[in-house]
Amino acid sequence: MATPLRDVASREVSELPEDATKIFRFSGAIAADVATGDELQLRGPVDLDAHGLIPLTFRSRDTGEPMTREGLTLLVVEEDGVAIPVRRLNIVSMRLLEQLKPLLASGDYLKEHVGIKAEGKPPKTRYGLFFPDRQAAIV
Repeated sequence: MATPLRDVASREVSELPEDATKIFRFSGAIAADVATGDELQLRGPVDLDAHGLIPLTFRSRDTGEPMTREGLTLLVVEEDGVAIPVRRLNIVSMRLLEQLKPLLASGDYLKEHVGIKAEGKPPKTRYGLFFPDRQAAIV
C-alpha cells in the first residue's frame, strides 16, 4: 500500500537542477490511492490521507544507475513563464513535499505560479517555495 502524503517526513533528492530557481504552473498531480495502490491522475485538491506516494525511477546523479524512490509527480504546463507541453516533475524530496502539502491539500497548486529554489548538492539540498503571483500583487 502507498504511504499517505500526510505522513511524508524524510529527506531525499528531487529532479530539479542543483542550485536552481524555477517557476512552474501545474495542471495536476499523479499520486497513489492509499487503499488500492492504484496510480491516480488528480486535477484538484490532493487528499493527504487518501492519496500517497508512487514509485519513481530515475538515474542517480552520482553513478548514472537507475534508482527507485517514492515520490509525487506534478504535471507542469508552464516553466519560467513559457507554456510547454505537459511534462512531469517528479519530486522525491520529502522536505519539498512537506512544504507543498498545504498547496496540494487546498488545490492552490493549480491556481498560481509556484517557485521552487534549490540550494546545495544532494543529499543536503535545501528547498524553498515562493509565490511570484502573490509578490506581484503586493507591489
